[in-house]
Amino acid sequence: MTDYFTAPFAAVYDRYFSGNVAIASRVIREFHQKVSPGTNPRILDLCCGTGQLAEFFAANGYTVVGVDSSAAMLAMAEHRCGDQIRAGTVRLVRAEATEFTVDGHVDLATCTSDSLNHLPDIDALKRAFSAVSEALAPGGYFVFDIHSVLGLRQQNFSIVREAADVLIILKATPDIGGGRVLARVVGCRRVDDSQNYWERFEQEAWITAWPASDVLAALKESGFSDARPCHLEDLSTALADADAVPRIYFVARR
Repeated sequence: MTDYFTAPFAAVYDRYFSGNVAIASRVIREFHQKVSPGTNPRILDLCCGTGQLAEFFAANGYTVVGVDSSAAMLAMAEHRCGDQIRAGTVRLVRAEATEFTVDGHVDLATCTSDSLNHLPDIDALKRAFSAVSEALAPGGYFVFDIHSVLGLRQQNFSIVREAADVLIILKATPDIGGGRVLARVVGCRRVDDSQNYWERFEQEAWITAWPASDVLAALKESGFSDARPCHLEDLSTALADADAVPRIYFVARR
């Protein structure tokens, strides 16, 4: 099993790299309530990470199944959603995005934070789509976001972030000719104020992107009846030129 995000990095990710989840959670819920009014459904949160989206949806009447391959990220999600897990409104499953199954069906599926860009190729993306399609009830929706090819080309930078209790160095380096980007994060964080104990972390992740037309074709091949690329601000309207924006949200219906 791929443990893509390791324990030392999970807390740093939760604090500094998941800021868009709160906004996406609210917008996706508003969209789903609009297209499926009055429902109290099950939701699949693929690549659920540290559980921010799961916590939000469970607090708003949904029953959530969170799937992630990282034991460290799931441990943080279990801590965050502890009361909801005990109440039976959140269940966490450790599995690959391309090889998971869900008992019964869900009415909504999500995958945020450009998580699917970490898959290595279009065939892996199709396997993930097929697994989501199998989990969705007929008429269910799948909402996810990815870096576009344009967005991938913009991933060529270095960032240093320093605070009293953390140092983060992020470098994104294109693989010339390979159509991928290697994102590498190194640094350290203070984990014990009383003893001034610091923990080092190091994380690497490859990022891949595909033309919007290839993503739409993969969705159709995986069992979705219709799909459209959108802005997060308007999930009901298809983008005229999805490849012209750096991040695309897709809305697909089973």
